[in-house]
Amino acid sequence: MRQRRVKNKDEIMRNAHKWVVNEPQSLKGNWKQAFKNEHDIYLEIGSGKGQFIAELALQESSNNFIAAEGGENIVVRILEKAQAVGLGNLLVIPEYITDPCAIFATGELSGIYINFCDPWPKDRHSKRRLIHREMLEKYRKITNNKATLAFKTDNHSLFEFSMDEFKSVGLNVFKMSTDLHNSEYAYCNTPTEYEDKFAAEGKPIFYALVSLENN
Repeated sequence: MRQRRVKNKDEIMRNAHKWVVNEPQSLKGNWKQAFKNEHDIYLEIGSGKGQFIAELALQESSNNFIAAEGGENIVVRILEKAQAVGLGNLLVIPEYITDPCAIFATGELSGIYINFCDPWPKDRHSKRRLIHREMLEKYRKITNNKATLAFKTDNHSLFEFSMDEFKSVGLNVFKMSTDLHNSEYAYCNTPTEYEDKFAAEGKPIFYALVSLENN
């Protein structure tokens, strides 16, 4: 979906510059120094307008969060949210992440969130999916031994694909629902903008929480 151009985008970026990481590769292995504390770090890949990650950062002040979003007219919305409440535990990478190992060192993260990512429906594009087995191996490398991957989608085919991919690399799915909002996990769910929209339309939300523990 094409995003409308934000008229005051440059001004927002300037005013919120302290949240922006323009050269994330330079912080590989040093993200805790960037946050100026030793708290656990969690990454959301494809943060959209930031409703999910900003709310988590607000609720969990003892953890650090990184939002990665490459849509230039979308990422400013994350920055607006961060600036509005002065989030000190959130940083924003304004680009798409294609190789997380180029940005994060081995074991540097404590968890990863992937919410409503592009399903890339054609089989020949399967390697572009953020839950393809090659990406899963990279997530496993950059996270610590207690880390989890939380995945949500409205796309049934993508969800089935993800289950096969998790199994292919030996990842343990210890929470799963094909209708998150009517499940036992609904009480602790933090929704995204897309999720609110899909739920209002009556679409089921598919959810999995996966251990990234190395075997």
